[in-house]
Amino acid sequence: MKIRTLVLTLLCLGLLAARAFPADLGLVRMGIVQGDVQIFTEEAGDWVPAAVNTPLTQGNRV
Repeated sequence: MKIRTLVLTLLCLGLLAARAFPADLGLVRMGIVQGDVQIFTEEAGDWVPAAVNTPLTQGNRV
């Protein structure tokens, strides 16, 4: 009985740990901007000035 309880507890902890991390990272945002910082986005197709809290996605270049 103790082994069954231990296995069930470890299984539950493993499932909780798997749910704790998201499948994708989502957006990253610029925190500090000093000087001339520009971002190349595929949406705009050109370099645009960066600002604080500008969202960055995969494929953007700073």
